[in-house]
Amino acid sequence: MEPAKLLLIPQKTLRSESVIMLAASGLVGLAAGFAGLLLHDAIDWAMKGFFWPFGVTGGEKAASGLPWYGLLLLPAVGGLALMPVIRWLSPEVRGGGISEVIESLAVRGGRMRRRVPGLKIVATAISLGAGASAGREGPVVLIGGALGSFFSRVLKASVRQTRTLVACGAGAGIAATFNMPFAGAIFAVEVILGDFQAAKLGPIVVSCTVATVVSHIFLGDEPAIMHVQFAMHSPWELLLYALLGLLIGLLAVVQIRGVMLSARLLSRLPVGIWWYPAIGGLAVGVLALTTPHRFGVGYYQVNEIIGRDTVLILGAALAITAVKVVATSISLGSGFSGGIFAPSLLIGTMAGSAFGLVAARFFDVSDPSNYALVGMGALLAGVMHAPISAVLMIFEITRHPMVILPLMLATVISSLISALLQPDDIHHWNLAARGVRLDRHRHADPLRARKVMELMRKEAPEVPHDMPLGQVIARLLERGSNRGFVVDAAGRLTGIIHGNDLAFALTERDTLDGLVVAADLAQPVREAARPDDDLAVALKLLDRARDEELPVVDEEGRRLGEISRADVFAVFHEELDSQDLQHTMVDAISLSERLGEIDLGDGHVLVELEVPPHAYGKTLPELDIRRRFHIQVVMLRRRLPGGEGRGAWKRWAPTPADTLEPGDFLLVLGDRENIRNATKI
Repeated sequence: MEPAKLLLIPQKTLRSESVIMLAASGLVGLAAGFAGLLLHDAIDWAMKGFFWPFGVTGGEKAASGLPWYGLLLLPAVGGLALMPVIRWLSPEVRGGGISEVIESLAVRGGRMRRRVPGLKIVATAISLGAGASAGREGPVVLIGGALGSFFSRVLKASVRQTRTLVACGAGAGIAATFNMPFAGAIFAVEVILGDFQAAKLGPIVVSCTVATVVSHIFLGDEPAIMHVQFAMHSPWELLLYALLGLLIGLLAVVQIRGVMLSARLLSRLPVGIWWYPAIGGLAVGVLALTTPHRFGVGYYQVNEIIGRDTVLILGAALAITAVKVVATSISLGSGFSGGIFAPSLLIGTMAGSAFGLVAARFFDVSDPSNYALVGMGALLAGVMHAPISAVLMIFEITRHPMVILPLMLATVISSLISALLQPDDIHHWNLAARGVRLDRHRHADPLRARKVMELMRKEAPEVPHDMPLGQVIARLLERGSNRGFVVDAAGRLTGIIHGNDLAFALTERDTLDGLVVAADLAQPVREAARPDDDLAVALKLLDRARDEELPVVDEEGRRLGEISRADVFAVFHEELDSQDLQHTMVDAISLSERLGEIDLGDGHVLVELEVPPHAYGKTLPELDIRRRFHIQVVMLRRRLPGGEGRGAWKRWAPTPADTLEPGDFLLVLGDRENIRNATKI
């Protein structure tokens, strides 16, 4: 159990730590809620500022009133306005923001710079105000996560507590922005943390609830998509929704790869990354000339189509889908500050509408807007590989219960198809492009890695099926066992004598002796494991058998031994402890690069030291650090030629032949005083 490290936590009880964490999560939710409001207003102000020179008033819907040169130039002007922010102030404000939060949790223990929230609001307001095809959910996740990181730093939280507070802020941002507290909490767990088992759901729910209350007070509690009318004519219509999920899954792959292609093409240009938004903005402006429906986020268009205020024709739905996919690929690939959620809603709505229009020509189906509603959820699930979050998000932004069944079917199929064809979702691809590879399932069931044969033992005695009762009792008592395994002449297991059976035989021995044999006393075998089964299977069999021990047999049914529930649980806790230790070391190594020193307790620290000039050209054996200072060198870090960011560094366990170079860093572990002396190397 991790000791409490928050500044205000009494070190005596876990309960007090939980109370402080809940209070801290409430503060994070409050801050994230107000940050979401500020982002909402900032985008409106920026849009009005960009539209004002053209004499156009109103929000995103007024984009159709812009002159052609306004549609063409505004996104490029917005890209130019982002240049100083990206180049000199905060390069991490490029892109959506969700992948940055995931990376921070995975490799820096959740630590983010203090300047991120304010600059992300500015960058997002410029991007969306100028008409980039992106949404505000990615930025608000980064803003909320950064606020969680800030609070954890103030409270001197541990790495694990910091992760929880960052997830609280990320989920709270989503909850406040789209008025969906429960979906925000699940999103924080499924997408941000990527692990339902390790998540601390209580603080995340508190944070999302507080943020939603803030949103309700200032923006009202209306759902994001109103006037939804959903109904199916027949259960057979589910087949069409399944087909829609398959097609939308393919479209999600196109969207992910479109962003990848856009980023790859821009990276080949002989200019700095701060030029990318301006170049991408010009391309987006050209697309805006084809249809103003592409300009901006697209919330009002989704509301009009889902609310059945707008009737689409098939050609228009397909054209808007195609243009929006390309515009979103360019906007996100070029580094505009915005997320994939809002574009997915519009693209999925248009693609679903097109599918519904086609289906209506051949079948007696419900309104095409129903397919639009399911389509946007399916596309969201496909690009994020997060079907649970997608279902809950669509349900909470529509508040229509009838959509759940077809939505679940379509989102699961879409997510499966997308994951099969494109293993990295939109956020993890972005990380992989920066050289950060994460295993989303590192907390997979630890029992699946171990086999029954590893824990199998053979302690209880075997008794032939025709052995008389007296001999059975004598053998069991001789072995000190309260159970016996009954086998036939070929050695195959036929039954089990349990303690209750033995007790009955002892009390009625005078009556039964000479009449009863082992087979008469035995209970049938309910379940049996195989030696090559994993422990997860064994645990399920134990539950089904409702017993504390399970026999292990070969393919022919011969008894090989038994496995106990206690042994399985012991392995489970052992594996969890091992995983926790590994993750703690990864956290410590990452944070030592960021913070310089990590306190491991009992006076021991993990510290990264820059190699001094007089050690250049020498090897570790020549410096003899271990003998002279009683500390251990864990890792050597060296910058790669021409590299930038985290991927610019090479890290490895040093060998005796490695020669230290200028700019190298050594990660050392040992007593603090010994490490201070070691700075003299």
